[in-house]
Amino acid sequence: MNPNLNLKHKSTEIGSQLLAALDRHELELYFQPIVELGTCRTRGFEALVRWNHPERGLLGPGEIIPPAEQLGLMPQIGTFILQEAIRIAATWPRHLRLAINVSAQQFKTGELARCIRLAAAEYHLAPYRIEIELTETALVADIAATRKSLQQLARLGC
Repeated sequence: MNPNLNLKHKSTEIGSQLLAALDRHELELYFQPIVELGTCRTRGFEALVRWNHPERGLLGPGEIIPPAEQLGLMPQIGTFILQEAIRIAATWPRHLRLAINVSAQQFKTGELARCIRLAAAEYHLAPYRIEIELTETALVADIAATRKSLQQLARLGC
């Protein structure tokens, strides 16, 4: 059997499981502190997704994101991450910021700034407290779409 076909089958299986995991609320966010080196003060937290898989236990981003990107699921998963992270960050003291990793697929949709604006308004989180982290892939995947999204995010105040 071709090993590439086996990997593709596993990715497709994980993809369908991921969509079901969203519906069953099996995806969870964990927050990693961002510490200012000079003062050792926590200045915010980075949202990291975990999958509380019913059979395999807690899966980290490295096991979730690659198959989700390969199957085009990052817009749905990314929207969940954005909304949930913003909801939680709105309960933090005002001096703390939220950092969220965003995939190239989220930039391509053209809905990233709108999604952040709506969630920030719903949960009363000032956009200046939101930091968007993007991969090099996002920068080069579709330069025009990325530029447009970055301009929208800047206008929003992220």
